[in-house]
Amino acid sequence: MVFDAVVVGIGINGLRILSCLSLYNLTVIGFEKGRVGDTIRRWPLGIPVAGTMNELRVDVELTTDRFCLNPDTCSKQAYLKYLNSVVAKRGLDVRELEEVTDVRALPLVAADASAGGASAGGEDGFWVMTRKADGSEGGVRARFVVLAVGAWGDPTPLKVPGSRLPFVAYPEELTSASRDRWTGKNVLVSGSGTTALLLARSLCTRGARKVVVCTKAPTIRRALGYMSAKERDQAYVTKWARERYDVTDMVLQDDLDFMEEFRNQEVFQALQNWQRQGTLELRPVCKLQAIHEDGRVELKRFDRGSRAARGTTWCVRGQGLRGSIIEVVDADLVVASSGHDLESLLPTRLPFPKGQADAQTGETTIAGVFAIGFDPPGSGKHHYGILQEGKIIYDNWMCWGGFAARNTCSEIARRIRRIR
Repeated sequence: MVFDAVVVGIGINGLRILSCLSLYNLTVIGFEKGRVGDTIRRWPLGIPVAGTMNELRVDVELTTDRFCLNPDTCSKQAYLKYLNSVVAKRGLDVRELEEVTDVRALPLVAADASAGGASAGGEDGFWVMTRKADGSEGGVRARFVVLAVGAWGDPTPLKVPGSRLPFVAYPEELTSASRDRWTGKNVLVSGSGTTALLLARSLCTRGARKVVVCTKAPTIRRALGYMSAKERDQAYVTKWARERYDVTDMVLQDDLDFMEEFRNQEVFQALQNWQRQGTLELRPVCKLQAIHEDGRVELKRFDRGSRAARGTTWCVRGQGLRGSIIEVVDADLVVASSGHDLESLLPTRLPFPKGQADAQTGETTIAGVFAIGFDPPGSGKHHYGILQEGKIIYDNWMCWGGFAARNTCSEIARRIRRIR
């Protein structure tokens, strides 16, 4: 059997694409190396789920709204139940625990087959190779492929002595079932992003004795997650995001208003309260150096008055510290929140030719292969980072896939009608 399309990754965007394509009466199948909504399943403890549980709009698409601000009323368990209900109500063909390991364009020539590589797009479609959890391999043939693998790979591992000790964990490992790992104990969180700060707040709320945050942030206010007017002004949305996800200036400003309120109320003020109570301690301009078997953690800290390359003053509660001192703290649990290793994702293994990806349809430089929810080769740099002119790439739009999904699905349906 030749499927009209294969969707790789059945999270929010993958399910959106699969649902939308099914409305065109196409033969479609989805593969998920974990379970449906695996990204949500791996969502860190107590952190707002990306999207709320809107009612199913059978005639249009799967929809999601803003971040649900209360993780107790919008739990990941409830959201996963919602996503699975979409699969059941629409009768979608989803193969869980089956990972797509390669996508090869057809027809395969001898050189391609022997080298294990893919041609740069073939008129006869693709052979999608898979591996099940038990190690058995398989595959299906499809005319088109949609990559919806997301922007989360494996957690970026700590690269310090002691990083493999049993009391070192990553955010997705902390669940309600593992509450005994931090309740009444000392926890050190290493990370500078909002996820690390929200996780620190969650651990304080859920009974940790003491939470110490080791962060690269240069000031106490920044370390607490405060969103300044300067940070707002630096926000930059790329051309790809504007075209692919329909992010206008109005949409950007609206989202910045939302994020400013969220950061300053749900993160900054909440962490300030825990700091006043003595449960939370901050270590700005701090780097984790080593972790010992007895729970001692070495932190490298810098003195008040030292300056970063861009002239930001570093300070720690207004008190001076010796330059580059090593501080030792005791921890029963160390949580590393330093992003994800994107090299573990399927797109990094595919031979994308040089060229420009299509911002309207999401078609990559491999003809017939589409992408949604992440940055395919040929679309430019989009992930959070600082540009040469001082602007900061703003990528909170990545979960807004409705507009992009419709364009991708309509393009695939148009081509299928032409083939038939």
